[in-house]
Amino acid sequence: MKTMYTLCRYAAAFLLLLYGFAKLNGAQFTVLDSQLDRPMREVSGFWLTWYYFGYSLFYGNLIGLVQVSGGVLLMFRRTTLLATCILLGVVGNIILINIFYDIATGALLVACFIEACLLFILWQHRQELLDVFWNMQNRVYPSRNRPLYRVLLE
Repeated sequence: MKTMYTLCRYAAAFLLLLYGFAKLNGAQFTVLDSQLDRPMREVSGFWLTWYYFGYSLFYGNLIGLVQVSGGVLLMFRRTTLLATCILLGVVGNIILINIFYDIATGALLVACFIEACLLFILWQHRQELLDVFWNMQNRVYPSRNRPLYRVLLE
């Protein structure tokens, strides 16, 4: 399992760095002039999406920075869980965009692979997550239903 965990971390990190840098250097979200000259009703969902996300330079760069930062954080054991929690939603959103706007099948498969890697990593940390979000919840402001002496002894 440890080998699979490490492979998932580095494979996801590599792909996220690749796609993140593609966004930062303008290789993604750039629309061909031939597509810009067509009437909107003739443009595919792919090109409409590409144009929409490429319209805001800040947004495209922000997504690229999140992917690059997350990829770097995945490479260190200490920050793997943090990166996974951040990236799970980002990559999930990319998957939904790929599906609903008919983006290239290859891109969808890569995003699904990254998401599967992130889910596997998250599964390996399930006990830590259960402790944080369920077992050790409300330690700062405990419920009033418990006797006061138990609250003070903790």
